[in-house]
Amino acid sequence: MPLSIDGMNIGLYGNRPTNFGSGYQTNQLERVTPVAQRLNDAQERLQERQRLEQDRQEQLREAREQRIAEQEQREERALQLRLEREDAAQALDEQLREQRLETVQEQREAYFNSLSPENLARQRAQLETSAPAVSSGQISPRLAAEAISTYRQTESPDFISRSLVA
Repeated sequence: MPLSIDGMNIGLYGNRPTNFGSGYQTNQLERVTPVAQRLNDAQERLQERQRLEQDRQEQLREAREQRIAEQEQREERALQLRLEREDAAQALDEQLREQRLETVQEQREAYFNSLSPENLARQRAQLETSAPAVSSGQISPRLAAEAISTYRQTESPDFISRSLVA
């Protein structure tokens, strides 16, 4: 189409596109908007990912803290059980020791008590087995040995006498 000299066709050959607003061509503002929109969308996605990552980290930290607390509870319970077992073992040892001590004391009392039935039976057996020629003025060797040991236990000599005897 030739240029018109009278200016009738100026609109056809101007700066503006003939299909303004038809969507095929865009102006600068329309071209910048999608980039800004994409940037905003990318920032929102990044923020969402960061929030999800923080949530995941929080969950991992809570799970780790829970495992640590459970481990501490198990260790505390194991320590408590061990202490209870040790206490029970010590109590049993103490009880057994007291029983043995009581038994030894009872045996000792029965042995040294001259009026106990065991001691009287022992003395009769010794008298029956000893020689009939023993006169009443003599004492048995066993009784003499007991008297001597009792004397030594109650009347210990002083240090100088012990050194002389040794």
